[in-house]
Amino acid sequence: MSESAHRIAHANAAHALILEGVSRHFGALVALDAIDLRIRAGERRAVLGANGAGKTTLFNCITGDFPPTSGRILFYGEEITRFAPHERIRRNPR
Repeated sequence: MSESAHRIAHANAAHALILEGVSRHFGALVALDAIDLRIRAGERRAVLGANGAGKTTLFNCITGDFPPTSGRILFYGEEITRFAPHERIRRNPR
């Protein structure tokens, strides 16, 4: 079974997205500090916070627009932390 087929077969049982200790610094500014998050396939989450809380930075780290300073991001079990945005899009398991 290919890696992609394996991810699809286990999509309902596995986490679709995992963030482990994701941090993002801009010089001395700490925008994200050791974020841990696990989202199962089909699960919905909301990200709430005040202006400047890091919501957009979090999404930019997940999409690959800003690489995390530290930590790792997994998409259906595959580490995508250092993948460019176009490589992350190709990993769509559906």
